[in-house]
Amino acid sequence: MATTSVIPTAMELLLDTVPDEIWEKILAHFIRDRDTLQAVIGAACSAHDQAPRLHWQIAHDQALRLYWQNETCEKELLEELEDHQPNTQQQSLADLMRNVVTDFKAPHAHHEARGLQFPRLQSLTVQHGKAELRGETRTFARVARFVRDRLRHLEIGDSLDGRPGLLPIVDNFLPKLSKCKGLRLLKLYARLTRRTTSEDLVAVLQRCTRLETLHLESLVDDLINESVMGCIALHPAIEELELEKRFDQPFALSIVAVAHPFQKLRHLVLFADAAAANILLPCITQLERLELTVDGTASVFPYLRGLKNLWSIWLKFTHYTLSDNDLAYLVLLKRLKYLELTSTHDGERLDATLLNADPFATVLGSLPALVSRNLNATNNLGDPFLLALGRQCRILRDLTLTGTFTLEPLATEPTVLFPCLLSLRLGSLSPSVPIRQLSFFREFWADQRAQDVLRHAPLVSWFDCCQDDDDVYGKLAEEAWKKLKSDGDVYVGG
Repeated sequence: MATTSVIPTAMELLLDTVPDEIWEKILAHFIRDRDTLQAVIGAACSAHDQAPRLHWQIAHDQALRLYWQNETCEKELLEELEDHQPNTQQQSLADLMRNVVTDFKAPHAHHEARGLQFPRLQSLTVQHGKAELRGETRTFARVARFVRDRLRHLEIGDSLDGRPGLLPIVDNFLPKLSKCKGLRLLKLYARLTRRTTSEDLVAVLQRCTRLETLHLESLVDDLINESVMGCIALHPAIEELELEKRFDQPFALSIVAVAHPFQKLRHLVLFADAAAANILLPCITQLERLELTVDGTASVFPYLRGLKNLWSIWLKFTHYTLSDNDLAYLVLLKRLKYLELTSTHDGERLDATLLNADPFATVLGSLPALVSRNLNATNNLGDPFLLALGRQCRILRDLTLTGTFTLEPLATEPTVLFPCLLSLRLGSLSPSVPIRQLSFFREFWADQRAQDVLRHAPLVSWFDCCQDDDDVYGKLAEEAWKKLKSDGDVYVGG
């Protein structure tokens, strides 16, 4: 009996010394899903011998721990657990969970928390869900009850683009979040209750010193003041920052007054007027990725030349027309790999009348690392620019150009222009001269264009030249190109 009494302790000590990665290999063959796991454990525990029973019980505990360490508790399982009064078994399961997904609910349908605690929770995601699908515009989620000291990732909602009128609201979880010293990621795309103050957000920024990623949507603009921005600018760890609040010149001046702002920042997504952007950009010389929406008539390009580490640029201008002088500054950014330029006014694309095809293509061709060029502009960026770009940038892999193209000059171009191109997106397709309104003539013209694309870009597997549903020629060319790709591994836009 004495020997038997020490078996549990000895076995448990032995199994606890096995590293997690070894247990993962041992148990991987039956940890396919929880049902399979339970079945295997249940069969093993039917043995009468106490030692095997103990062994498999400990294996069961280890397996569950490893399972929930890597798996996510989806919202359906969470709802199932909370539909009934929590018991010991449900709570023991919640004790193991590190990753949980829940969703916003209609305010009148949101029941009180049932009392489950998640002491080991490290990642929480709150999604838009069934309430939105039912047409609810105001949705609510209780977040504070999930927040524990071990939380590292908190993502609430996502971009509200394309969902006008939707108003997701969450309770004030910030005081509890300020105790999560290991927090690495905070994405907030929802409005907090009125009891939330800027001081609550300041406390989070001051205490969560390991925070690396911070996204704040426009619904929390009222919380972002000079004190909050000062904390963000001085934060020792933030590498990725996305703010939808519009930055003006006084706001930018208050930020750059801080000594050495944004020391760790590598990725910035910002909406600012041109004057504010020109004040802010020279202070972030280590920036690697920039997504900037610019409102104003001043150029920001002269202030990009100091950002030598930039490898990705996405610029959108709301009241500005691009020129060759602007783009000449890009020559200094030798590490640039991805470029997207959009110029709009009240939702309509501006005419890029100051851009000339050959000089612009020469500028882009001088950037050896550039593998993706996305340019949204109109009019003179047509066939001449496409040909000039192909002659200058033969390593191009992805290309998006809006505007109208004929592609007819490709038929007489002797050199293969885009030998490395993988995706091609063009605004629309139209013949240079009217074609008789007979399907045969239109299909013949479209087939010729498809052959030209296939010859000059043989590796393309994504072709889209029909952004308008009424573009008959674009649709015909896409279908003709698809038929020419015999392996079938293609995508036609539309």
